[in-house]
Amino acid sequence: MTDKYKLIPSDHTYLSIKLYRIEALKNFDDIKCGDLGGFVNSDSILDQNDDSWIYGDSTVVQTYVSGSKIRSSFISNSSCLNSQISNSTIDNSTIKNSIVNSVNALFSIVTCSNLGPEV
Repeated sequence: MTDKYKLIPSDHTYLSIKLYRIEALKNFDDIKCGDLGGFVNSDSILDQNDDSWIYGDSTVVQTYVSGSKIRSSFISNSSCLNSQISNSTIDNSTIKNSIVNSVNALFSIVTCSNLGPEV
């Protein structure tokens, strides 16, 4: 199977960790080949085999993302599975099968939930 994205060097860092911007290598879901995504610290962050994506300037560090859409958020040391995350800061948490909007989560486990003021 062909990779869906590649890493592009950037000047962004997080706690002295070098970050890379992602670039789509093929069309999938609402993403077109050549679209730029958010920032990650390694190519193991974002699943290559599903429709998950990190949009805009969102930053995801030391986290695994699968089956999820991440917009306008910062996520570190967490897992995001089959979820939609917007306008949030998440650290040391696990988010599964959930919609999270405008939430700050620290040391949390969120499963099958709708969290946030707009949900």
